Amino acid sequence: MNIELKDFNIQKTTKLLIDLIQKHNIKNQLIVSSFKHEYYQELKAYNLDIHFQFLFNSEFKREFPFQSVYDICNRGTMNIFYGYITEEMVKEIHSKNFGVLAWCNKTKTDKVNVEEDEETFYNLIKMGVDIICTNKPDIVLQARNRFINNHQKI
Repeated sequence: MNIELKDFNIQKTTKLLIDLIQKHNIKNQLIVSSFKHEYYQELKAYNLDIHFQFLFNSEFKREFPFQSVYDICNRGTMNIFYGYITEEMVKEIHSKNFGVLAWCNKTKTDKVNVEEDEETFYNLIKMGVDIICTNKPDIVLQARNRFINNHQKI
């Protein structure tokens, strides 16, 4: 289960989340994600080993190589808009023991002219992206099968 936190009241929302996690004993069944990285620090104070996904919007390029995240955390997932991911970025993130999640937006953006198609997904897989969050899972499966078939021949 992925819980994306969007609220601006970080301390209050974190406390509510921790209460629910403890009440339902679901600590090992969830991932917490947010564009507000302050949530990680707040969750960390509760000493629960919860996987955190650091979300980045289209302005993330000024933050790469994500040193602020590397400084506060030693694992997690960097969730980046799929149209901005590069092979260099994936290698850098993996070298810091983080995963890479490519997220797709159901509405087109003028900032990036990248389609949610088999070729795009194939290239993301080829770059080493760990997870693709898309509205077109059937096309991701086609790209994945193509990638596997192409690399079994090598």
